[in-house]
Amino acid sequence: MEDYYQSLGTYFEDEDYIKDKVNSKLYNETRIKIVLIGINEPLEELRPVYKILKLEYDGNDDDYGQIINQINSYLRSNGKKNGYKNDNNHWGIFYLLKELITAFQAQGFNYFRGQRQSWETIPSIFRNLVNNDGDSFYNRFEYLYKTISQEFPDEIIYYEQNDENIEKRSDQLATLQHYGLPTSLLDITENPYIAMLFMFSSGEIYIPQLELYKIDLQKHVEKSIVSFVHKNGKNKRIKAQRGAFLNYDKINNFVQFQKGDFIMNSDYSPIDKIVISLEISKEDSIEYLTEEEAKINSPSSNSSDETLSYSSDKLSTKNLENLKTSFSKDETIKSFYEYIQKQVTRKLSEYNYFSSELYPDFSDYISFRAKEFKKDEKNNTLNNFDISKLS
Repeated sequence: MEDYYQSLGTYFEDEDYIKDKVNSKLYNETRIKIVLIGINEPLEELRPVYKILKLEYDGNDDDYGQIINQINSYLRSNGKKNGYKNDNNHWGIFYLLKELITAFQAQGFNYFRGQRQSWETIPSIFRNLVNNDGDSFYNRFEYLYKTISQEFPDEIIYYEQNDENIEKRSDQLATLQHYGLPTSLLDITENPYIAMLFMFSSGEIYIPQLELYKIDLQKHVEKSIVSFVHKNGKNKRIKAQRGAFLNYDKINNFVQFQKGDFIMNSDYSPIDKIVISLEISKEDSIEYLTEEEAKINSPSSNSSDETLSYSSDKLSTKNLENLKTSFSKDETIKSFYEYIQKQVTRKLSEYNYFSSELYPDFSDYISFRAKEFKKDEKNNTLNNFDISKLS
């Protein structure tokens, strides 16, 4: 197994290489980009703060394209007003994602995964993890797995990777991952709102993405990397998160490694996958704010002019100029993402989805709640304390 991880691990050293050499063979991937623009300062008391400009689609499926075109048509027809389908109701990201999820569920997409940033789909064992000797984690994983099984035989059983053991091994890897050890498994869930929680609710977000998978529960268990593990007392989180896994150990059943490439045999059945990313466009935001400035300064404009967009009566020319200038700073983009993050998690809570419920074990729950608090660098009394006053 060490040789398999070593062989496969070399393909995960560069993100473009991962996409071209690995994921392009595992998935039939389509990408949708939600393009947003900032229209007001990202402050809680201002509504609206951002505008959904358009959806960009890179696929060639007519049914998918029709979904995107229909939404873009609504966005264009309501572009100067407060809402989507309803002029009085500003349509936020939560409702757009909900609309897309519903549409693609009708197309057969039944599993989901949320990420805080636009990372390429990679199991944690193959991410850039090295020890003090510079040895990659994936080269040491099998040794760690064996050692853990020897130290805690009541908790973990070691199974070599082979056709006979693949499901038993998956159960053990799921338990290891549950306790925080990186493995060759990637979590997916049949509940899209749980995926949205992972997309928005923990840590800093930047170009977050929602992945949708169309999984045939019979075909893909046998002929792809999909695995379903047994839900037991040691992996309660799987049940809470309504999860399954993309099991990169199973690639070994379908691959022939060759120099500079690996070849998937004809038995493998790629999984249809849609990646929906959320990107705030600096250029489009500046262009929009410039147009707003020109409208306000136009002699023919007035507060009731229907040609004015809905941010024009919120900000003065000076404020528009300041907001335009601020888009040159990364901190401004981060502040918009932070605003959207709070907005979506608040909406998820209205639907009774809370991140704390994804961690049913006591230790997990305590750890999760502790992460809600961060060091306050602005008001750190310890840093400001003058030790000379003790003398």
